[in-house]
Amino acid sequence: MKQRFVTLLILLIFQLSFLHCNAQSAAASDDIQPITDWDEVYSKGEYVGLGLMGSIKHPGAEFNFSFPHQFIIREKNKRGGQLRINKARRWDIFARYYYHRNFHHNIMVSIGRSWQRSLKKNNFFISQLDAGVARTFYTNPTFQVRNGVVERVKFGGDFYASINYRIGLGKHIHKKNDVYRWYAYIGAMNFVPYNNLLYTRPVLGVSVNKFMKKEK
Repeated sequence: MKQRFVTLLILLIFQLSFLHCNAQSAAASDDIQPITDWDEVYSKGEYVGLGLMGSIKHPGAEFNFSFPHQFIIREKNKRGGQLRINKARRWDIFARYYYHRNFHHNIMVSIGRSWQRSLKKNNFFISQLDAGVARTFYTNPTFQVRNGVVERVKFGGDFYASINYRIGLGKHIHKKNDVYRWYAYIGAMNFVPYNNLLYTRPVLGVSVNKFMKKEK
């Protein structure tokens, strides 16, 4: 367990370091690149995304679709002027695949909620909570006895409730007329019931999203 924690910690440090370096390299070009129009993209825009999750030994992938719910603007008086803070509240749909040698192959579908707050230089903080259903497919062959005859069960597995939470840091990127965003995160996946108990797995990940263009 200690080795797994160290591996996850190293991955998180690497991801956040890469995010920080990306922010520094983009800072010099902030004068010529447009700043994200939060009012427009977050109050009306949907985005789709792909991501990697899990760890090196136990990999996973996810697809997500997000649509807007609330967009909040906060202004604070600070020395030298006012500070504007944008907050977004969104609904998300996730489809995930995750593999673990002791927990087999898993397909998860869930609905969640994102809380996002703008930071300086197109960066943002994000936290997400989602819940849904997980279907496990056993890695090894599964058999059952029916009418005294041993039969192999195809696609043997079980259903679990899937509850997940994560927090992370991200950044917006402009490519021509498109707006992308990506973020690195750390969190936990929970499966219930697993042997009548709660089964928790720490998880790291990176997600890349693209805002969908609206037809005029």
